[in-house]
Amino acid sequence: SGDVMGMTTSTTPDATKQGWHNAVYMSTGASQYSVYFNSMGGSDVPTAVVASGAKVTEPADPTKDGYTFAGWYSDLALTEAWDFATDTVSSNIMLYAKWTE
Repeated sequence: SGDVMGMTTSTTPDATKQGWHNAVYMSTGASQYSVYFNSMGGSDVPTAVVASGAKVTEPADPTKDGYTFAGWYSDLALTEAWDFATDTVSSNIMLYAKWTE
């Protein structure tokens, strides 16, 4: 951390991991939100942008050597399964991949 022209800066290793909280969105007249997919060590899954209240399209399943993909969850504890058919987006969210061995 440091002080640059009166602004506090952070160079902690976690700063880049948390960068999605600081994203800036341009106004298009309707609210849009980003859905981030944390593959939990699996292959990369691109971020989706959806209108407020809309459903996000389910991405192709990620892959991870030695594991079987077991779905997307809205919580890091992997207890709240995301239902792409019914769940809607009302803020920027992170979905987490669940894996089974």
